[in-house]
Amino acid sequence: MVGQIFELICGKEALKYSIDEKKLYKKIKVAIRKNNEEIPTAKIQRTYLAESDIHKNQIVVYDYFCQFLWSLCYLVKISVEQSIIRANIDPDTPIDGELYNKAIEVFEAGLGLFSDPESSYKFPDVRQFRDKNIAETNFIYSRALCFIMFHEYAHNELHDIDQSGNKEEEYEADFYAMDKILSSVNEDTPIKERLLTYVGCILGIGSLFFIDKTLKGGEDHPDTDERMDYVLHKAGEYFNCQDDIEFCYTWAVAIFKTWIYFYDIPRPEECDCDSFTALYDQYRNFYKEYKADI
Repeated sequence: MVGQIFELICGKEALKYSIDEKKLYKKIKVAIRKNNEEIPTAKIQRTYLAESDIHKNQIVVYDYFCQFLWSLCYLVKISVEQSIIRANIDPDTPIDGELYNKAIEVFEAGLGLFSDPESSYKFPDVRQFRDKNIAETNFIYSRALCFIMFHEYAHNELHDIDQSGNKEEEYEADFYAMDKILSSVNEDTPIKERLLTYVGCILGIGSLFFIDKTLKGGEDHPDTDERMDYVLHKAGEYFNCQDDIEFCYTWAVAIFKTWIYFYDIPRPEECDCDSFTALYDQYRNFYKEYKADI
């Protein structure tokens, strides 16, 4: 499903041009991670095609990362609806504890794949399309993974992957990926679908929070929270309604809360905030100092 969406958004002619002129190998490789490998999400790499005796660029995604990303989308979706939106709109109605606990269990298993990719945990069947939570998670996940893949595709289109990259190139690739994903909807698209498409971009970047406890991108990549800022800033240009912008920031707050909880990271004392935008800013300011002290 993700492959079909990727090709549809990319456009057949654009993809054909990439394969013919930009030296992109036509297949996206799903790699099986071995126990002793580093923790990659996705990458673009040079691959040798023996049958034609040439090298081409290839987009690679990792099997366990796909499962982790789905698990993250599932938990954050449940968390946003149960413990954030409901708590603010209808605080007298208790959360669905069984559903929430199940979502936490699924995410713990997904996160555990970083250290144990051979886990035998039985994840939910994503083909249960009649289950509203699974169907909406599938929608968000497919856009989130496409965001990751289009980020790598951007490097093929815009940059020389044989040379060392830099932070500016990473921002360019994020912008390219967002532009591609958001081009799949327009003002005639139902607002919920537009919102969840944007949420896919947020979850794509949000998945990078869970690489470690630091939020740091290293020498070649921007810090992950700064990349999140960049994605959220575009929401102000994309949506005219403040409620829609707030909805996007709600998911970013949920990413922060999930990262804090599962990595047992110090958290700020939440002050009274009248919006999720303000709450997000509070988290960001706190973790700017947190990063500086690491």
